[in-house]
Order: sequence, then structure tokens, then C-alpha cells
Amino acid sequence: MTNRDEIESISYRDPQGDRIQAVQAARELKLARFPTVDSVFQGFYIRFEPDSAQGKRALAGSEGIVGSRLAAALYENEQSCGGYDVKLKALSGTSLVVLKGKEAERIETAIQAGWNVNIHLSLVVFSKERDSFWAEAACILFNSEQEEPLKNFTKNIVYRLSRGTHPGLELNQEQFVHVIESNGDWYLTKDLPLPTLEQGEIIYRRRKVWSEYLVEAAASGKVGCKVAAILFWLIIVVVVIWLVVRFMF
Repeated sequence: MTNRDEIESISYRDPQGDRIQAVQAARELKLARFPTVDSVFQGFYIRFEPDSAQGKRALAGSEGIVGSRLAAALYENEQSCGGYDVKLKALSGTSLVVLKGKEAERIETAIQAGWNVNIHLSLVVFSKERDSFWAEAACILFNSEQEEPLKNFTKNIVYRLSRGTHPGLELNQEQFVHVIESNGDWYLTKDLPLPTLEQGEIIYRRRKVWSEYLVEAAASGKVGCKVAAILFWLIIVVVVIWLVVRFMF
């Protein structure tokens, strides 16, 4: 190779490579305009088993509807110096369980930091061998920095849970930016696999059925919802009576 060839090979730049670098630089600049996802958002699932008969009845009844919101509250742990327990409750106030482990620590940190803490039932499982229930819940935690799009994102996740899907909740930086730019309409299209069931376990609830929408409406406290639910059940009763009378006579 001559000196001229060496000079030309050194000075040559691949236009395709330049375009790729420019696109990559623009992408990194775009992502840098937003806060890092871990500093403002966390999404994960938790699994819990009620620690009382009352909690088990709640999961089996109207308080165990998929998509139902659960409340997390901090209670001072008398056995530890200045420590707290995270108690999970149904919105009616029924105590379900005291959470333990890393997930409980993440929720505790979010509550203490003043974040929005959204916990919604995603699955209820019945164990024949233990004659008991356990449940899974989706946890979406975020601060007020990107509150509006993340509230919409949470609503979309709850809707998908109610429809029987099992959406992914953890977001990387690029996915987080998609959520913010779409005002919460963007979501992961690939669902996660359901938890593995042990022998003797069956899925008790995976989606919200039409009658449970009425139960929630009646329990919401809104007069219009209660009236609509009562009228619906009256219609059902009338139809049943009419069918009985028709077939008997």
C-alpha cells in the first residue's frame, strides 16, 4: 500500500456509520431531558397470603375483585427501634397482611417520601391443600414530577388487569420516556407469564366479570351507581320469577 492509499484509508469515514452515531447521539440527548426512571417511578408485583380469617374472607368476597385498589399504611413496629411495618388493607379497612421483604421496604420508602402508592389486585389463587387463599398485586409507585402521565399509565394497567392480562410493570429509561411522551397511553405489549401454581392450587380470580362491576359501583357510595345496581338486580329477579312461572304453569 502506498503512502497515498494509507492517507485515504485513514481519512475515509463511513457515511452510514456517521448517521448511526448521529441517531444514537440524538437518542441519548432526548433521554437525558427526562429524569432517570428509578428516581421517579417503580413498578413490580407482590405476592401475599392473608394472615387472618377475616383477610381470607375478604379475598374470597367482594373485596377480592381483580383491579380493586388496596391501601398500604405504615405502623410502628414495637419490636424494632423506630422501625415500621407495612400493613396492606382493603379499601373498606379490612386488614389483609403485614408485608415483609424487599417489596415491603420499597413501599415503605415510597410512602415516607410522599410518593403516589398504587396497589391493585391482579390475581387471587385458592389452595385446596391449605384451604386458604393467596393473592398477587400490581404495585405502581411514583412521585409528583411526572404525575399526570403516570396516573394515566396506572389507569391503563388497572384496566388491563381487569381484562385478565398480566402486563409488565418495570420500565427502562426509553420505555419510561415513551410513557411520558404519550401521556400514559404507552405500555408494554408483551405480557408477563402468570405465577407458577403448586399442586392443589387453582386460579380463583383472574379478571373482573360483569357482575363485579356492579358490586364495585354499589360499593362506591355514589347514589347513581347504587340506584343502577339495585335496578339491575331487580330486573334479574323479575326475569327469574317470570321464567319460573312460565315453566311451572
